[in-house]
Amino acid sequence: ILVNRDAIVPIAPWLEPSHFYLDAHGLIYAAMLALFKARTTPSIINLKAELINQRQFGAIGGMDRLLSLTDTMAYSSDVEHYARRVVNSAVLRLGIAAGGKIASLFYDHAADGEQVLASAINLLSGIKVSSADAVFQPISVAIDAYYTKLERALNGEGLALGIPTGYRDLDEITGGMHEDELTLIAARPSVGKTALMLSLAYNVARRHDVDVLICSL
Repeated sequence: ILVNRDAIVPIAPWLEPSHFYLDAHGLIYAAMLALFKARTTPSIINLKAELINQRQFGAIGGMDRLLSLTDTMAYSSDVEHYARRVVNSAVLRLGIAAGGKIASLFYDHAADGEQVLASAINLLSGIKVSSADAVFQPISVAIDAYYTKLERALNGEGLALGIPTGYRDLDEITGGMHEDELTLIAARPSVGKTALMLSLAYNVARRHDVDVLICSL
């Protein structure tokens, strides 16, 4: 990134400062991200100014640490490969830490077994890291998926574009309900939010044979 400012572009959406093992490297990368978001070249001079602004210049080891990063320079074209290695190591470290906590949970003979199991699963599910595959996809893949959806709709598959809610005007605006989509129903108290939500759930389950889960506090 210090040699080629564009090297940060493919990794910025998914490589995080917390993925680095050394705190100093995490702080340096965080400063690089701040410069990138400000559309400023992450050169050593700009990086020094940003770290001073964040009051982290001394914590990373000063200019000697920044200059040392250029001593064994890697090829900027391989930036995604190196970033994946950093993320992979972070996953392994998180797994080791979670494994230790899980072991201590199961060694507690006075604990409730089901609660311990739920806690263990929660610890493992908390290990979530993004990758380039989860963020980016070739435009050809996106276009093919889009045309496949249109073709299904033209062939009469009613659920191809979305699951109808049973309210025609609403469906015309939203295209129905979609996977991986969070919909918030907001309004003043006592104007029918719960009734609308129950009606949507009922319509989807009854008309389209789709499983519906309702969780209420």
